[in-house]
Amino acid sequence: MKRFLSSELFSSIILFTVCMISSVASADMGIEVQNSVRWDLSDTESEYYIRLDTSPKNRKLFVAQNIDVMPFVTAKYHFQQSNFHRVALGVEARLHLTDWLWFGNALAFERYTTKPNAPEFIVTLDAELPLVADTFWIYLHDEYFFDFRSEQGEENDLAIGVRYNINDRLRLQLGWWHVDRIHDFDTDMLEVMYIYRF
Repeated sequence: MKRFLSSELFSSIILFTVCMISSVASADMGIEVQNSVRWDLSDTESEYYIRLDTSPKNRKLFVAQNIDVMPFVTAKYHFQQSNFHRVALGVEARLHLTDWLWFGNALAFERYTTKPNAPEFIVTLDAELPLVADTFWIYLHDEYFFDFRSEQGEENDLAIGVRYNINDRLRLQLGWWHVDRIHDFDTDMLEVMYIYRF
């Protein structure tokens, strides 16, 4: 089992590295960084979240112009436990159904401090609706995690909030998250995030 985990982790690192190098090597690719603090309303699960991914500035790079392919890294720092309790490395494919609605699938290897590491399949659904021209937006987000080790769904996250586009590179958002751990307790969080695109 340990050998399996090691091979899974090694394969994920190699895949991510190759995708990241290939993406950044193109002038038409961009790097996006998300940084947020999520305050748990019960004050037991508050965390710092960071995500780094790379995605195309111009979808004409692909045969299907409504598809993005993005290698990513995410990390969550648990304030009460004082550690990075969850780190993920993976690749996401995102299908833009309209200009404001998209659907994503991702494969990731997750490292946990509270349970065994595991490869996961992640399904996301996102929508953004303009409030004031291109400045203020309402966003909706749903993210479902399937654990290949346990062969069952582990978590379903729902979010809603407001995003303010300062310019083409920098965005701020304020939102509410409901984290449903399916086989464990639920958590409600308030989130403040900034997103910067290089």
